[in-house]
Amino acid sequence: MATTVTAVELTSTITESISLNGQTYGNTVTKSSEVVGNVIQRVLALPTSQANILLFGANDEAGQVVGDSIVYLRITNLDDTNYVQLNFQTAAENYSVKLNALESYVIMNNQMDAVNTVTMGTLEDMTKCSGKSNGDLCDIEILCVSS
Repeated sequence: MATTVTAVELTSTITESISLNGQTYGNTVTKSSEVVGNVIQRVLALPTSQANILLFGANDEAGQVVGDSIVYLRITNLDDTNYVQLNFQTAAENYSVKLNALESYVIMNNQMDAVNTVTMGTLEDMTKCSGKSNGDLCDIEILCVSS
């Protein structure tokens, strides 16, 4: 059976605005990407021990997204008190970020590098995103869009 999902365009917009001493600073950046129709959106209760959030691979399967096709991934900490720690992994490297209460982390592709030197290394495909909360269960929202 052929798909009946029609390719559409994702529009993401980031806006910053701050007024300090009568001067306004900030910008709005809008990016459009073609999407074939693969969207995952869910709320996940993240425990205090490390748990998988998304897997990235060659096939579109349950809990796994085709890594090369990611055009937008947003993870938002919905908790109003606790922080969460996100961990992004390749086959050989990983890096972590902290999301305080109500903060979001956005990436727009599946490439990363994590080295402990001051020079840049080679970008690699991510294989997994996992995370944990620092307190009770923390709800996170995941929006992953792929082409």
